[in-house]
Amino acid sequence: MNESLNELRTITIHALWRGFASPPTTSNRLLISRDSQKGFVAQDEINEEYFTISGAIVQDLLESLLVDCEEPDAKMLGRSDEEVQWHFGGCTTDDYPQVRVEICFENEQIVLETTSNHVHLLPWTIHAADEVESFNPAISKSLALMMPSKFLFRERLLTGENMWEAESEMRAAIRRQNEEETPSAGELSYEESRAKVDDLLQDLLDKMSNGEEVEFQGSSREYTANQLRRLSLDELNQLRADGFDLSTSDETGQTALMLSAFPPFHVEQFEKLVAAGADVNAKRTDGLTGLMLAAAGHMVDGVAHWIAAGADVNLRGPDGCTALMLGARCRPIVAALLDAGAEAGLVDSDGDSAIDYAIQDISILRAKSRLDALELLIQRVSSKHPEMVEHSLENARKMARKVRVETSILYSLNRQPMSKNVADARMKVGDRPSEHYLKDLADCIDLEITEIELADRIVAIIENGLETKNE
Repeated sequence: MNESLNELRTITIHALWRGFASPPTTSNRLLISRDSQKGFVAQDEINEEYFTISGAIVQDLLESLLVDCEEPDAKMLGRSDEEVQWHFGGCTTDDYPQVRVEICFENEQIVLETTSNHVHLLPWTIHAADEVESFNPAISKSLALMMPSKFLFRERLLTGENMWEAESEMRAAIRRQNEEETPSAGELSYEESRAKVDDLLQDLLDKMSNGEEVEFQGSSREYTANQLRRLSLDELNQLRADGFDLSTSDETGQTALMLSAFPPFHVEQFEKLVAAGADVNAKRTDGLTGLMLAAAGHMVDGVAHWIAAGADVNLRGPDGCTALMLGARCRPIVAALLDAGAEAGLVDSDGDSAIDYAIQDISILRAKSRLDALELLIQRVSSKHPEMVEHSLENARKMARKVRVETSILYSLNRQPMSKNVADARMKVGDRPSEHYLKDLADCIDLEITEIELADRIVAIIENGLETKNE
């Protein structure tokens, strides 16, 4: 690795994140090429941004690759030996990052790879004339400084401050737990406690037998949201008559009505609470109503029950979203909400309509339902709001380009989109892992299509909607 900056031609950074979120994967790619003798130009392929990078930053990266650092170094990381040993001894985050960096010179290529979720995504595996592992944080920081502010993993590569602080709090909590004193030996024994209670009861009996007036402090029972949904209609009506709020919520803001509507949907509990007067438009702490939750979760029966109970189909949630927007990728839900009076022409705080929500997060799962829902929405708004459809068409074209880039990134990292994995699994007849994979997805695949084909179909539907309106 003795190549100089003058011999460098391109740097390509492929980044992929997988974890428990929606969407479950996120990717990005940065293409860096020589712009002049001293500088470089970079292109963020996903966000279509261009910017320049100084040769000094690229030189820092090349120099960091020459530093021998095969073990975590507390001094380099700016941390104590205890912190470093504790962190790299096993503490990780519950996600799956992957980064591949291809550094191309005139006559050689160096490849850096990591799948680590430790601080700075260390260590890096460096593939050059030989293969070495490096815990040098300067590699990560140099790469981060080449990236635009919103590029995937930039902050994780640049700093691990949040991770160090969280682990410090964890160690402190463990120490406090270990140092807790055992209960004092001076506490009352069972016999002493029993004798004290007996004395109090005897004193109460003596007062009552002597005709003294004794006051008893009554208390009404408080019910949690989870307990409420199990009460009878008579009990619920009595509580309401006593002034109890039937829409009381748990620590996450879930009401008894919401809890009864979560899968599996408890129809009897739901209808009892509605009949007793529970608020069907109550919101969780995040601003979502029960109808919005059902729509976002593709709960077709649940949406029908909330509508029948009188839920407001046009109520606004976080960032101005509506139930129609959140359920826009499910044809039966879109149809039910439109029939109930949902307004398809509303937009959220970012100016996006239900059509824009219908084209987000491309996945082959329930692809036909998504396309059918999109056609319903286009039919409803194309004549009244043509400017809205044009706005969505622009977003759809950007999305289609992005899907192509994301697919290319997956292949660059030796991974495949879901559509290809499903197709490959179908070819492996009798292979048990493949059979389980297909069985898990069978109910969610309603159309044979790839992600790129789905994106192109979405663009075509919106274009057709505009053409039909203009005829």
